[in-house]
Formats: sequence, structure tokens, C-alpha cells
Amino acid sequence: TSSLFVTTNSTDSEDNSIIQITPSAGNFCTTSATYQTREAEAISVFLEKYKSPMAPYANVFAASAEKNGIDYRIEVAIAMIESGAGKVVPGNGQGGTSYNAWGWRDGEGYRMFDSWDDGIEYVSWRLAEGYGRDRLKPSIMEQSYCPPCWLHNRGEWAGGVEQYMRE
Repeated sequence: TSSLFVTTNSTDSEDNSIIQITPSAGNFCTTSATYQTREAEAISVFLEKYKSPMAPYANVFAASAEKNGIDYRIEVAIAMIESGAGKVVPGNGQGGTSYNAWGWRDGEGYRMFDSWDDGIEYVSWRLAEGYGRDRLKPSIMEQSYCPPCWLHNRGEWAGGVEQYMRE
């Protein structure tokens, strides 16, 4: 089985519509890809297992996590819970994607990113800065990251993120 754990150290005026991204052949990495770290390889294997359009960005996930001092699994796990790792994301109002796999909001609407790289790097930085590296645990984050989940199904969102982190 694949694992993320490595033992080494369009519809409304604001277009908050949801679009589905279906990976096609060549839209995600193969096992012959070159990885910068073992963490990046683990992320790629995990995302390929779920046929995520984000699989080619495994190196970006790993490098952003390292740069921001966060667990490399958490951003990927949140993307899995929020969008199936990029398969179902908000539209950008122009028939394209927002590259927002995390359900990240700014003000009233979903944040629009220019690319997967842009989204990964921004969310990694915001997770580290907004929650604090020592408080970046799903059970602590749930109340503010997903308030409806916390109010109506307390622990479900956190449990899902933790499950994907263990996988």
C-alpha cells in the first residue's frame, strides 16, 4: 500500500461554482519521476493512488512544507478532505479552475490561485503562520478551519485529515 508516512528525519455572480477535474493519462506522475526528497516521493505515490491532478506537484508540497517548517503530510491530507486532492475545486469565474484544493477562503469567497504551485506555497505558508507550527494539528485546527464541521460533526473533519496523514 502507498503511504504518506516516511520514517526519515460555474454558477453565481462571484462564480463560487464548483468544477470537477478528471485526471487523464499523463496528467499525473509516473513512478519514473525524479523526486527531490523521500517525502516528495511518498506524496507522489499517495496522490497517484487517488489519481489526483496534483501528483506532479509532489516536490512543491515537500519543499513548501520544509521551507515553512510544517509536517509534509498535513497540506496534502487537507486537500484530500476538501477536494479529493484537487479533483473538485471552485471555478475561477472564467470557465477555469481556482487551483484551490483546500477550500481556502478570503473574505466572502474562495481564494483564486494562479497555479497549483501558487496554491501549495501559499497554503503551506498560511498554515504555518496562521496556526503556528506547534498548533498545526487537525483536532486543534478544526474549529477555525472548518467551523460547520466543528459545529455539526465535531471531530469528523479532523479525523479525516488525520486518517489521510496516517495512510
